[in-house]
Amino acid sequence: MAITNSETIEETLPYGTSWENILKLLEAIKKKQGDEKSIRAVYSGAKIDGARKTMEILGLIDGFNFKALGKELAYETNEEKKREIFRKVILNYPPYELFLAKLTESEFQQETDIENVKNFWGRNDFGASPNNRDEAASVFGSFIELAGLGEFIIGRRGKATRIKWNAEAKKLIDEAHTTTNLEAIEETTLKQEVPVDQSSSHDNGSKDNVTDFFPTQKSEPSPPNIHSVEVTPNITITVDMSEWDTDKIKAFFKAAYGEFDND
Repeated sequence: MAITNSETIEETLPYGTSWENILKLLEAIKKKQGDEKSIRAVYSGAKIDGARKTMEILGLIDGFNFKALGKELAYETNEEKKREIFRKVILNYPPYELFLAKLTESEFQQETDIENVKNFWGRNDFGASPNNRDEAASVFGSFIELAGLGEFIIGRRGKATRIKWNAEAKKLIDEAHTTTNLEAIEETTLKQEVPVDQSSSHDNGSKDNVTDFFPTQKSEPSPPNIHSVEVTPNITITVDMSEWDTDKIKAFFKAAYGEFDND
């Protein structure tokens, strides 16, 4: 059965570039952000449009402007922290993240034939065509190297093209997963306070421009661990609590209702 995702994924897998070109385009945009003509002039790599498209698919840039993760990467000077950011990039892209998630501890202690990657993508409907998956495999290998997870080895003399994993690859991926999940929880928590215009305050502007919560029961039941709180004026916050512990859920309802029954 093919893996499905709620978010729309670009059908064409990233292809037609290398890790060298990705780093060179990051540097060119850093120098001339937003100025396409100047970026093309200072870019010292090959196939700039292939590098740009790959970086757009992976959420690093939009056109010739940085997105948040791309800016973080471009201005980071510590090489280990750069590798951490590249691990975050990989785990934010389902065709890469889901392949890594299926590998066991023992498989990370071995070399992985690149055909296994392409077969996984094919079974799960990632990639526009077999040719796209063939070309995309080398880009995946490039990001494995940039993320410090292993070495991408081109096959020669009868040996297959493959990935030779770093001895700590599984540990590094697990740590990156934990960091990503914590960031998502923190972002959700911050959204519990919703700023509103002072003119909409119920006591003629005497309160700060942060609304109180006035919850009402939804007429239709929510799925398990998905809770909605309707906020005046006409704002609804939906929070996924499926991975929250009990203390965090209690804290949320205390913020929403102003109290929580410990019984």
